[in-house]
Amino acid sequence: VFVGETVTLNCEVRGSVDWKYYWALEKQGRMVTLRSSSGTYGSQYILRAVSMFDSGQYWCQAERGTDQSDSGFLTLTVIEGQTPAVVTIDPPDSVVFSGERVTLSCVVKAASGGWRYSWARNTKGRLESLFRSSAEDQKNYTLSPATVSDSGQYWCQAERGNKPIIQTHPGFLILSVSGTWPRPILTQNPSSGEIYTGDRVTLSCGVGGDSVDWKYLWYKDIQEAALLNTDSSRTDGSSYTISSAALSHSGEYWCRARRGSVVYYTDHSDSLQIEIIARPQAALTLESGWTEIFTTESVTLRCEIEMGSAGWSYKWYRNGQELPVDSSRRNGDTYTILSAAQLHNGEYTCRGESDHNKLFYSNISNPVKLKVSGKWPKPALTVFPTRGQIYTGDRVTLSCGVGGGSVGWKYLWYKDTQGEVLLNTDSSKTDGSSYTISSAALSHSGEYWCRARRGSVFYYTDRSDSLKLEIIGIWPKPVLTVFPTRGQIYTGDRVTLNCGVGGDFVGWKYLCDTDSSRTNGSSYAIIYAALSHSGEYWCRARRG
Repeated sequence: VFVGETVTLNCEVRGSVDWKYYWALEKQGRMVTLRSSSGTYGSQYILRAVSMFDSGQYWCQAERGTDQSDSGFLTLTVIEGQTPAVVTIDPPDSVVFSGERVTLSCVVKAASGGWRYSWARNTKGRLESLFRSSAEDQKNYTLSPATVSDSGQYWCQAERGNKPIIQTHPGFLILSVSGTWPRPILTQNPSSGEIYTGDRVTLSCGVGGDSVDWKYLWYKDIQEAALLNTDSSRTDGSSYTISSAALSHSGEYWCRARRGSVVYYTDHSDSLQIEIIARPQAALTLESGWTEIFTTESVTLRCEIEMGSAGWSYKWYRNGQELPVDSSRRNGDTYTILSAAQLHNGEYTCRGESDHNKLFYSNISNPVKLKVSGKWPKPALTVFPTRGQIYTGDRVTLSCGVGGGSVGWKYLWYKDTQGEVLLNTDSSKTDGSSYTISSAALSHSGEYWCRARRGSVFYYTDRSDSLKLEIIGIWPKPVLTVFPTRGQIYTGDRVTLNCGVGGDFVGWKYLCDTDSSRTNGSSYAIIYAALSHSGEYWCRARRG
């Protein structure tokens, strides 16, 4: 409040009656009891013609019987002299444009309310009132729409009270209304050079001069629907960032600006054409070796640029971390692991860099994952047929395999000794994984092993467990039995003849002969015996 004004303080316990009120003032750490309160039971304390001495923290206390309630403190500041009025503008700009809605506000700072406002305009050195008299509802003065003729110096002053009337110092603002709407300027970063897929591109839009409070809109290919701007680096939308350029980002771009509660738009900027060029793709292949390798094996990876590998140097990465490359070796298009170890496990990628422009690089290649096993494999050796005895003339096939999905193996075969390799004439498997004895002879009996190797510099597995083959030279003679076993058979009986190779039942097929017929199967059944079934029966077996 200001020196000379009257101030009324009210103390109230809401929703309750019959309270008595007491007042006090805390000043410089000392509490002073105030007298001469007014209102019902002293609920008001009036300060007439306040002075600087009346500044301080006021407090009241309410009592009713044994009940007591204290208020909080209210700080009263008494100001000596006039406080200034300040004219503010919305939009907050020194220059506005014709057609905009402009609101001037008269603000009295560091003072409580109750002001009446008056406005004037300085026209050619003469102060012209904009309202007939001051009023509380005249805090704002609005020009809608503003025109060039509204340019000039605006003045406001606030007052309150009657006896005395407290007035502020007047506030001034020079308003400049431009008849030409601004045209924003659109720029690009990077400002020059080609833009490739994956690059980061930022477009910036700005209304020149001192214009403020603009919000920016972005357009692509057509000046209709605004783009959704996800660039949070500027709250006003003045930048539009393409974090990772794609071919679909190619096109023509514009921007424009708007502001005000009733939106006013600038013209569109000049267009800016962006062309996104597909960045070359690096391709990673396995030149030699395998993705699943064993310790001490070697492997070579090759990196190539699909559009042509001339004029490129290469960087290599394992699990995203750059790998050192021997600078003496050409352009680094190959990466060789001479002796694999556990540390070589991981996902490998590569990227090309132009020899002519180090800032120009390819996309990261496809990944190749290497898995290094610390234990060398041991092949498994199997035989077919898997059961039963083997006789001269039988066909026998041995098979050797390294499990676990590893590939690239060639197989070697050994008999009786693990020194000299057998000549394998089995052409059914190009990798030599099978060893076939087409017609077994006694000389084929013995102990067999296999092992595998791979690589240009051979890496060998351990030998398999041995497998013993025994070829039998005398073919077995089948035994023919009859059921029922009693001596005489009568007409109407059921009779079954059974043929079997004793002790060896695997892989045999049987033929049963009579005087006049032949049948297949290990048993021959006569369902209802007749005199015509009398005769001599034989059987024999075959396999292979």
